[in-house]
Amino acid sequence: MPAVKNQHDVGSCVAHSLSTAIEYFNAVETGENRMMSTGYIYGNRRGSSWKGEGMRVRDALKNACSYGDVQKYLMPANVEVPEAITIFESKID
Repeated sequence: MPAVKNQHDVGSCVAHSLSTAIEYFNAVETGENRMMSTGYIYGNRRGSSWKGEGMRVRDALKNACSYGDVQKYLMPANVEVPEAITIFESKID
């Protein structure tokens, strides 16, 4: 099982749980343990009308199915929106 993550005072609980699930299934499928980015998931608001703190589970799952996740070292920040969205949009390309 992946390590437990600490979201601190950021409303990124959905992103933390989803990135952990992605880590788990990636390890099962590939045998490799890779830490995935919560910041990528939390900042990815494509197709979502909600741009405030926190995330809707449905939006996070939909985006993860469409765009996946990246390894944590590529987008390590765990910051609140709107900064999370700004970082995501600046690094997505």
